[in-house]
Amino acid sequence: MIAKSARHTTRCTQRLLVTVGACFFSLCATSSYSQTRYQWQAVPNAAYYQGSYRFHRVTTTFRTTNSWLILKPVVKITIKAFDANGQSLGPVRISQTKPPVQKSTTNLSGMPKHGQPSTADWDPLMDDDAGNDTGSNGQIGPYKRPTRAFLRLNLGLGSETITAQGGIDSFQGSANIGSTELRGEWEPEGATWYLFAAIEAHNFQTVDSSNAQTGPKFLRATARTIVFYDLNPESRDSSGSGIGIGVGLAHSKMPVLGTTDQFSGSATLRAQSSTGLVIAINVALAVNPKHAFIGTASYQPPAFNNNPKALGAMADSAWRWSWDKGWFSDFGASWQWAKFTSDQSCAVAVCQNFSQATSSLYLVHGGLGRKF
Repeated sequence: MIAKSARHTTRCTQRLLVTVGACFFSLCATSSYSQTRYQWQAVPNAAYYQGSYRFHRVTTTFRTTNSWLILKPVVKITIKAFDANGQSLGPVRISQTKPPVQKSTTNLSGMPKHGQPSTADWDPLMDDDAGNDTGSNGQIGPYKRPTRAFLRLNLGLGSETITAQGGIDSFQGSANIGSTELRGEWEPEGATWYLFAAIEAHNFQTVDSSNAQTGPKFLRATARTIVFYDLNPESRDSSGSGIGIGVGLAHSKMPVLGTTDQFSGSATLRAQSSTGLVIAINVALAVNPKHAFIGTASYQPPAFNNNPKALGAMADSAWRWSWDKGWFSDFGASWQWAKFTSDQSCAVAVCQNFSQATSSLYLVHGGLGRKF
């Protein structure tokens, strides 16, 4: 009875060893094919290829000058071709093959042994040097977004209406105006945020309707400085489309009515300024490598202004046409609305105890810009 039990135990042990050995052999055989070669047809005039892939729930962005990659099997991979000016030439169609089993010393890039490391053994999540993108020598790896900036000068034509009350007087007038705007954007290397700044200015001149005499001229100005957070930087890199939400400061200057004589309550127009918090959204929608829709909207709440309290809103849209060597043109329309309110007093019973001015501005504009 004891001998029979011993033989049974020996057979069980042998079966267990055979099972473990088979599993180990299977794992070894599978690990030799744990990499996939992703390749595509070279695109004419393409200077480099850029894309992203997901591996272990981590999204990695890469850039390469080759027309192939060797990676571990990934969940999703997208690649686009770009020319020397950074303009997208469109997506590429990717095919997958299993690379042949090679020794770790094999150099697939054709470089000497002591040059670039073997692409077949490159693991983007484990290689300490994976963050270095060498560009023209063909090394594959994640890269930091380059510093991006643009500057644009716009000229516009439009109409503005201003209404104001103060003391015992009131004012209402409209004028055709010519506007000048300068705006820029700057995104530092590797960042997912960018800085936006814009200043718009024009003159508003009053005319006495009773005797057609020219009145004083006022400088109307609006300035904004906003920090935007890019909600989808991968899309902004690959296609040029993107959306950002931001917060910053806005400064406005406009004519308001202020009392000049406290006993009579008479008031005259004078320039007044206000600075306060602004929240904004910025949208870019690339239709093709040459054309894109650009839109910005902002709102200035009155809660954080000093005297006078300023409430404002602004919307701007433009169609962008990109040229060669970083130059582009914008054509579009914009709308601005602002309301100033401040406290004041005078000795006359019918005097208003506040000063209030409202401005509505409509513009069509066109401009020239440069990407850096």
